[in-house]
Amino acid sequence: MDLLLIATRAVHFAGTISLAGIFGFVVFVAPMPEARLRRSLRWLAWLSLAATLLSGPLRLLFVAQGMTGDSLAQTIASGAPQLVLSSTQYGHAALLRAVLLVALTPLVARLGRRRAADFAGLLFALVVLAAIAWQGHAGADTGADGAIHLAADAGHLVAAGLWLGALLPLALHLRNLAEPSLHYRAACRFSNLGIACVVVLLGSGVINAWFLVGSAAALIGTAYGQTLLLKLALVAALLWLATYNRRHLLPRLVSGDGGAAARRLARHAAVEAALGLAVIAVVAALGTMNPGAHEAVRWPLPYRLDLASVAEPVLRWQLAGTALLAALGLTLALLGIWRRLGWAVIVGLALLLGFGWRPLELLAVAATPTSYAVSPEPFAVPSLVVGGTLYRQQCASCHGEDGEGNGPLAAELPVAPLDLAAPQIGSRREGDLFWWVTVGVGKAMPGFAGLDPKQRWDVVLYLSAQRAARAASSTLVAVVTGNAAPLAPDFESEIMPAFASTQPFRTRGANARITDVA
Repeated sequence: MDLLLIATRAVHFAGTISLAGIFGFVVFVAPMPEARLRRSLRWLAWLSLAATLLSGPLRLLFVAQGMTGDSLAQTIASGAPQLVLSSTQYGHAALLRAVLLVALTPLVARLGRRRAADFAGLLFALVVLAAIAWQGHAGADTGADGAIHLAADAGHLVAAGLWLGALLPLALHLRNLAEPSLHYRAACRFSNLGIACVVVLLGSGVINAWFLVGSAAALIGTAYGQTLLLKLALVAALLWLATYNRRHLLPRLVSGDGGAAARRLARHAAVEAALGLAVIAVVAALGTMNPGAHEAVRWPLPYRLDLASVAEPVLRWQLAGTALLAALGLTLALLGIWRRLGWAVIVGLALLLGFGWRPLELLAVAATPTSYAVSPEPFAVPSLVVGGTLYRQQCASCHGEDGEGNGPLAAELPVAPLDLAAPQIGSRREGDLFWWVTVGVGKAMPGFAGLDPKQRWDVVLYLSAQRAARAASSTLVAVVTGNAAPLAPDFESEIMPAFASTQPFRTRGANARITDVA
């Protein structure tokens, strides 16, 4: 069912984006197109509208099936799709979008004939596209954060529609016109529209990632984050091709070989459209996955970056200096590539390669698959009691009662047990400790995978509490003075009716008891 849902979502998104892009192209890029192009755009709009209308009910059906967990036949027989349509936010958005799609039908028939009708069609198509955000992850958030996320997701969809959806119309436009000046004018307008859309896409994408991914670790260590990285790679390819078109092909449209440049630009637009379809397919898959912010991170790399590894001031100065030089080198190299300055590329790469390795070396620490895992157990007395009991049963014989590595069996071991309060242990994340408790540490320490995960986390929390207690005991110093102890503040009791105030205690001395004033 997931594959069918993803395919249906991809067709639906592609149709909706194409509709928005066609109307956007007619309004912003090629107003009142000539008859041949108008016919081609109208056929493309009819296909897009049909794909959107036909895939919408299928998408609703698969969503209802996912909610019920039944077979497709049982879902239909139970009336679940009707219930989703009438009683859920997803269904309300689907109804609104269906009404607007029907209203779009006569506007598609008159596409490119009247400016007012094209503006109305663009407005309807953009609302149909933006309303998809109401049906996704952003629509599930509430409060101010929910409003920000919903607005960002809607803006992301609108920008994608105006850019990606207009690529095929641009290719048709470049192929159907023979006048080079018209080619150049339309290509310039589309390029400017694309730049504005990319700016919106980048800004809204960062906001969406903040809510859905949550951290760099989740971007790398969750299935959602890894799929999002695939999307970003495809978008990067799109941006590279668009940049090449703007810098190299657009100026040639008004040169002697303008016709050849137009044909090449049309082919590139078609390639960009294909990459856009791939992006849409990835987005369709992302919508069926749990966001990375809500998933446990499984770190796939042997190292991770941690500022705690540069605690000394000298190392921090090294980190800041070398990172600044490496950033300067990267900027200079990119500028050299952009401006075709060979010396800038050479100097930039020299700075980047000469200093870029040092920040990574300073920040890199060994990682485990659960380095970024967070305990599902609260740091509370019940967890600490269970963890302490398990520690004394399983660990104290080697590590000692206080975790100092001096247990009764320590002397018999070929490798001395670790001092669990040592700095190299205290600087590690709780997820690392959980991994070591689970699988062990080489041949020196066995794993305890036989304990359930809750018990292993209880042991980790107990170790954290034990380490914090030892750190506190090393800094607390008893001070004895001849000064009188300060009096406790007075307060009234509502629980013990025997007295209404602590005033008698304050006047009777340190040995006063409740029974003295009962």
